[in-house]
Amino acid sequence: MTIIIEYETTSGKSPFQKWYAKLDGTLKANVSGALERLESDDKTHVKSLGQGLWESKLPIGGGLRIYWMKDGEQIILLLGGGKKDTQTRDIENARLRQADYLDGKEA
Repeated sequence: MTIIIEYETTSGKSPFQKWYAKLDGTLKANVSGALERLESDDKTHVKSLGQGLWESKLPIGGGLRIYWMKDGEQIILLLGGGKKDTQTRDIENARLRQADYLDGKEA
């Protein structure tokens, strides 16, 4: 089984959790279902964005997206979430968080 963790900024904040907290109950349930599928290694509605960044698409709530990367074989690091209409900005932020995480690992 795959382990899912959340990326945290240097101040200990989780951008994913901040986004998730704003969702209503139905959307949270759908996101939770998508995370359970990732834990089970079910890559339904998953797309590679290149350079190790992945997007899970949920066909609800304006096209919800979850951005993540793998760290090793058994850990998925959640980098953020968003909607189709904020996708470009959300991907840019996820890439910045990915780079920050990888830089921290090398240090």
